[in-house]
Amino acid sequence: MKPIITILILFILFSAKAQTINTTYIAQPDLKKFAGEWQYTSNDTVFTLNLKLVKKYITIGDGIYVDLIYGDYAIKKGGHVLLLSSSNRGISSGTYVDKNVSKDKIHFLFYDLGRKRKSGDVVFELLDANIANWKLTNTEGVRIGYYDYSFSVPVKAVFKRVK
Repeated sequence: MKPIITILILFILFSAKAQTINTTYIAQPDLKKFAGEWQYTSNDTVFTLNLKLVKKYITIGDGIYVDLIYGDYAIKKGGHVLLLSSSNRGISSGTYVDKNVSKDKIHFLFYDLGRKRKSGDVVFELLDANIANWKLTNTEGVRIGYYDYSFSVPVKAVFKRVK
């Protein structure tokens, strides 16, 4: 009886090892240059982005890991906080617009907390290592009836890296 149990245990162990899934990892180390704290200031309003390079699991096929830009943001006016997104909830899925053309331009999803259920697409382009251009566009499609296409944040801005 003991040899049968030993053989059964060995069979289970080898079967488990044979079922190991190789998960693909798509590294994008050049995205690291976008990570950091960025600020845009207009009069007494300060719009701050905190961008991070995140290794994200995506359920495609057997699943893959890919480097993406995620982050959060805050808007202060006169020193008072108007908007503050939670960790990695304001900015997500940041990757290159077309890395064959330029590795200095990414786009990401932006969730506008100042407008309920409002989102847009941002193109964030490095003009140099510490200056970036921001362009936010509405991607919510056709709406029937009145729809507010505006955002509670600037749609065009030039950000400076502060950290």
